[in-house]
Parts: sequence; structure tokens; C-alpha cells
Amino acid sequence: MSCDIPPHHISNCINIQLDKSFPDFINEYRIEAAKVKLKDARCSNLTIEAIATDCGFGTTKSFNTAFKKHTSVTPSKYRK
Repeated sequence: MSCDIPPHHISNCINIQLDKSFPDFINEYRIEAAKVKLKDARCSNLTIEAIATDCGFGTTKSFNTAFKKHTSVTPSKYRK
């Protein structure tokens, strides 16, 4: 599916209207999904690394950095 809007136009709108970068915008959604999984008892057997990957992060380091930026705590502390 395509909306025929150049990606740089979408990114520019996010930057201006939401006052955040495109990666921050995407990471907010990823972090919200991760928070759900970290609190869900059915996901308690998943490692932090597995949750990071499942939520679209390429590395655990990038996940930890983004998570702490958006929540002020590490994923491990949030899970507890």
C-alpha cells in the first residue's frame, strides 16, 4: 500500500507538527508495545532481547537506550 507521499515530506511533517524526529516517533510505538509485553505475565518467559527484537529493534543496546529515553528506567527495572 502506498500513499504516494514522498518519505521526506512525511518525516518533515512529523518533525514540525510533533516536534520530534521520525526515529523517535517510531520508537514511541515500539516502546509502548514493549511495555505491554514486559508487564504481561504471558510474556514473562521472554528475554529482554526477545522482546526488543519482537518490537522491531535491531539490537538490545538500541532498545535499552530508546526505552530509557522514553521511560527514564531500563527495561529490566520496568519489568520488576
